[in-house]
Amino acid sequence: MAKSKRTVELIYPLNKLSGKISKNENGYFRFQYGEKRFVATKPYVDNPTENQLNSRASFAELRRRVSAEINDPVKGPIWRRKFEAQKKRLKDKFRYHILPGFVYAELKAGHTVEG
Repeated sequence: MAKSKRTVELIYPLNKLSGKISKNENGYFRFQYGEKRFVATKPYVDNPTENQLNSRASFAELRRRVSAEINDPVKGPIWRRKFEAQKKRLKDKFRYHILPGFVYAELKAGHTVEG
C-alpha cells in the first residue's frame, strides 16, 4: 500500500493526534519522523470464500453451544469442576485460564458432559 505524503499541521491546543477521527474515515493520523502525518487507507472489502463462510458459521455455532453449556443449570457446574481439575492437574504446563476457552476446546475435540 502506498503511503500518503500529506502532512497535518496542528496548532494549540492540540499537541498530538493519532488514530482515526471516525470509523468511516479512510485513513488515520500518526506521528512519524518528527512530523504529523495522515496515512490514507483503502476501505476494507470482505469477499470470503465458501470455506471461510463455513468456518465462520461453525465457529459461531460452537460459541453458541459453549454459552448454552456454561449457562445450563445441570451441565454448567460439571464444566466448572472439570475446568478447575485441569488447572490443578496441569500446574505449570499449558492450561486454559478461562472457562469458555476450556469448554470450547473440549466441545471441538468431541468431548461432552452428561447432565
